[in-house]
Amino acid sequence: MNKKYVKLEWEIDDEESPYEIYSEIINGWEVRKIEFFENGDVFYATESEEVGTFLATEEYPDFEAITVDSNCEKLTPKEISEYEFEKVWLKYINNKK
Repeated sequence: MNKKYVKLEWEIDDEESPYEIYSEIINGWEVRKIEFFENGDVFYATESEEVGTFLATEEYPDFEAITVDSNCEKLTPKEISEYEFEKVWLKYINNKK
């Protein structure tokens, strides 16, 4: 099993789009995601639950594809540790349930 954790920062002037997205990727597929919005909304998705967002329906692209295919918006992907992802997930998601 190949696990990867990604933090994607999106510099965008659109309050309806997230400025930060954290994803857990297993074998190329998103299995958990959390999105942060300027207005304070936090949306998330898992394989069994969707709250304001959904998991990708295609394999997660490599970082080069993310930065090239970004429709002129500034996207900055960064691989993070499992610990960093879980810290965010536990703080924002487990406290909502």
